[in-house]
Amino acid sequence: MTLGFEAIAVFLVLLPGFLCAKVVGWLCVGSQRSEMDKVVDALLYSFLVYIVFASLFGSDFSGPKVLWLPLISLALALVVAAMWTHDFPGRRLRQWGITTRTTRPTVWSDAFSVFGGYVLVELASGRMVVGWVRYYSDPPNPPSLFLEDAAWIDWGGKLSCIDGPGILITPECGIKTVSFHRANDLRHERRRSATAS
Repeated sequence: MTLGFEAIAVFLVLLPGFLCAKVVGWLCVGSQRSEMDKVVDALLYSFLVYIVFASLFGSDFSGPKVLWLPLISLALALVVAAMWTHDFPGRRLRQWGITTRTTRPTVWSDAFSVFGGYVLVELASGRMVVGWVRYYSDPPNPPSLFLEDAAWIDWGGKLSCIDGPGILITPECGIKTVSFHRANDLRHERRRSATAS
């Protein structure tokens, strides 16, 4: 009976860290992590949550002060998610020459996070489509994109606008290459193509 109570007590103590880890997982694109990695993350987040709590309230866990634990967990999760999403730690560490890595899990995520905008996509069939990246898949395998303001490009380089909000490029289309372009260049090409037709 004592062991069961102790296990519940440990679980409750670690709960803020698990909450924080879960919210970070929802908000951030992450690499595949083992269950052990997730537990270690939760332990570290719990430690940080309790440091913040102790700096605010000392060791007083009585009454409504305990309700601050989930709020601190959520606030910490938002800060961590913003840091990972904007590659804050990786950018600083690269500037200092400590690492060459980013905090994002793949080059696919790096490219679309940093550049985004208008892309020219070459499909496995050889067809080309251009558009503004609105959404892209978290992992690069299988790759998928949703392009707004999209148009097909024929073999002569003429643009054929896609009616509607855009085009979803699914893994079945087979993405061979994605090239990133300046918006002004593509708008000029659209106007030129529209005038020629």
